[in-house]
Amino acid sequence: MKVTPFKNCDGEIEIISNKSADNIFRNNLFIESKGTLTLRHGNNALVEGNIFLGNNVSQTGGIRIINEGHIIRNNLLIGLKGNGYRGPIVIMNGVPNSPLNRYNQVKNVNIQNNTIINCGPMAFGAGKNEELSLAPITTIFANNIITNTDGTQILETVDTVDGITFSGNIVDSEAAVNTSYFTKANIDWTLLKSFPIPSNNNDILKSGTKTPKSPAQDIVDATREIYVAGAFNLNNTKIPRALTARTGPGWKPNIIALVTKAEDLIIEPGLGTLYKAFSKVKDGDIITLKSGIYEFTKSLKIKKNITVIGAEDGSTVFKMQDNIEKAFNYFIRINGGAALTIKNITFDATHSKPIKYAIVSPDKMESTMYALNAEQCTFQHFTTQNGGSIFKAYEGTAASSLSFKNCSFLNSYRGLNLSYDKDNFGKYNALELIIDNCVFKDIEKFAVNYIRNIPDVTIKGGKLLVTNSVFDKVGNKEKGKVLITNGIHKVTIKNSVFINSYKAETPVNLKGTNNIISNCLFDDNGYPKITKGAKEKNVIYKNPKWEDKEQYIPSKKSPLLKENNGNALIGLKRE
Repeated sequence: MKVTPFKNCDGEIEIISNKSADNIFRNNLFIESKGTLTLRHGNNALVEGNIFLGNNVSQTGGIRIINEGHIIRNNLLIGLKGNGYRGPIVIMNGVPNSPLNRYNQVKNVNIQNNTIINCGPMAFGAGKNEELSLAPITTIFANNIITNTDGTQILETVDTVDGITFSGNIVDSEAAVNTSYFTKANIDWTLLKSFPIPSNNNDILKSGTKTPKSPAQDIVDATREIYVAGAFNLNNTKIPRALTARTGPGWKPNIIALVTKAEDLIIEPGLGTLYKAFSKVKDGDIITLKSGIYEFTKSLKIKKNITVIGAEDGSTVFKMQDNIEKAFNYFIRINGGAALTIKNITFDATHSKPIKYAIVSPDKMESTMYALNAEQCTFQHFTTQNGGSIFKAYEGTAASSLSFKNCSFLNSYRGLNLSYDKDNFGKYNALELIIDNCVFKDIEKFAVNYIRNIPDVTIKGGKLLVTNSVFDKVGNKEKGKVLITNGIHKVTIKNSVFINSYKAETPVNLKGTNNIISNCLFDDNGYPKITKGAKEKNVIYKNPKWEDKEQYIPSKKSPLLKENNGNALIGLKRE
């Protein structure tokens, strides 16, 4: 079986159930599938070049081994969170004199040069009980790399492993390991399109000893001129075939798409008036809302590409029903593949049971991209401290674009939270985040938390653009942050005002040559920290001298004005 994708295959534990001999499973891709490639019956299977991506979904697994003569090599397993029978590598116990429908003992199996990253524990001798009493024998587990960033268990030995020969296996983790089976070392990683690859700076990986069945090529079929542990040659620059190959039928089906005409819909304010209309919207529809309060009794889920426009004076308000029996977590969820544009709407969380979020991303681990464009909107009183924020991107989701223009974020616990992939190597929640001509005022924690876990700030990925915005009393506490941008490749902050967070010493911390802050003013708001080639240009530390400090209108002598600072207007642009 070659070059086949398996996504969300959750029917039962055996995603593939091998039940004959001498089969090959090569270059297949498994995504968020709650089970394993199971060598159930039959001998001498070859499992190589496959990629298993669990994306931290529970019960996702890798390869489960029964019977004899199998070779498992050059596989990449990342973020698999199953355990027991659903571990990344599972070697089962066998049944004495096993009938055909039970479990033969594992014998003469060779498991080499696999890379296992941030997965649950492997299980050797799995299933041990009075019936499954035969531990694996004459089996080799050699020259594999196992790493995790949270120090959790690497291996669960359910029965004796005396019949397994361990050699050359490297573990990069804080987890405790048996030094008879593994060598602990810090591996230097680089990223290739978000996939971690060991760099050339890894002499420890060259310490393994080849066996007669050690693979001559790596996972991308490149010759192993220098033999190293793991699935990849050092500093590999080629994407594995499982991620690039064309899959599906060799013919092109003739599918005629249903054509629907976009409409303009007008919806009156009131209790639950939005739901009926939203259940019938089509791509391209424009929904116009009148002045007044739209009371929510449950969350709205956006499944199409639509635009929602409120009254120009900002008097269109979204609120939770006053006497609601069961509170809900968010006003709007944008599903994968959808795009939402909103204008002139006030999201007000004021309530005896405050709502946690104004808008959220698709469900956790939803890989299809979405988009949000908010213009002239106000988000206020999102004060729930138990994980609350104005916007939340769930773990494993990604937006093609998040754009906020001419918006106000007021009196809330946290602003825009895109930080839930902090433990997922190389992952981030939006290709770009744009904040233009916005106000963040009285935000207890941060205005923006948009981060990526990477070993090197020069690796491309993520873009933040902040222009002509005001941050007033944001993160006003010791070690408070206004903008958290760790690991984001390109950060541009310009023409913006940071004021009244006198307790925060470092409101902005920029790292990397593609990070820059320019033509900004700080007053009672600490100092930006600039490292690793980031740039700071024309940053002013002065009183802004407001004519109207509530509306952020500068006086004629204000250093915010272009004629006084010699560069460009700092702060809000006004039509």
